[in-house]
Amino acid sequence: MRDEAGQGKAKQHKTTDVATGVSGSHKVLSKKTRLTELKSEITVLEAELVALSVKSL
Repeated sequence: MRDEAGQGKAKQHKTTDVATGVSGSHKVLSKKTRLTELKSEITVLEAELVALSVKSL
């Protein structure tokens, strides 16, 4: 179940990245957008890790 949820989220973020890359006319802006999205994804994954480790206790 964990793997499926993780893959689903990863797919959503990839779709967003592709969309911003295509729609963004400025390369710098799209890079900043991707960086921001990746940082927020890392934050979400860290929160999930903490939640899972708390559940296992």
